[in-house]
Amino acid sequence: MTLQEVITKAIEGGYKGNKEFLLKLPEYAKSQIWLDTFFWQSLGKAMGWRQDEDQWGDRAEWVSQWHRFIDHLAEGKDAESFFEKL
Repeated sequence: MTLQEVITKAIEGGYKGNKEFLLKLPEYAKSQIWLDTFFWQSLGKAMGWRQDEDQWGDRAEWVSQWHRFIDHLAEGKDAESFFEKL
């Protein structure tokens, strides 16, 4: 998915914000969005990811994806290349 599609999906899942405004933000400002847990919850809801911890203690899928994203950034990669794989 493109960054535009990711933001659109998160808004569809309940993320609060003006889509046009969010899409026009420079990349350094979007980093605040990428670190917002409500963004990941909303994206997960729109993507149909499991939202709750299951009976075996596995965390909600949005948490796992968020951690994968942070690891991706820590490896020196950018947000766009992570979301391309979703």
